[in-house]
Amino acid sequence: MSACMELIAALAILAIAQSAPAATQCEIKGDAAHWAYDACFWQFETDDDLHPGVVACAERNLALVRSEGACPATRIFKSRICKLVQQTGDRLASFEACMADPSVEGSTVRNGGL
Repeated sequence: MSACMELIAALAILAIAQSAPAATQCEIKGDAAHWAYDACFWQFETDDDLHPGVVACAERNLALVRSEGACPATRIFKSRICKLVQQTGDRLASFEACMADPSVEGSTVRNGGL
């Protein structure tokens, strides 16, 4: 094989590799921005997206999504919610059970937006 053909083959392989998905899908379903808001709603015990505490919290959470990435940030938000759930009468068997339970989500995640 000539050097030119080897270069073309290498470029083709590189193009195919770059078009493949870079990361696997997150184990926690839902948009990270929706989880960011739901964590704030749980924290402030409200569904008012204009609540000053929620607005400030959501801004911090969205910055976390940008800095950490969607899936790691989503894990953080769900863990915050699970910590709050464990403090209520709705607590699950354990924190780990809460994290694994796909039904533990807020209305923003469930409804696909505010």
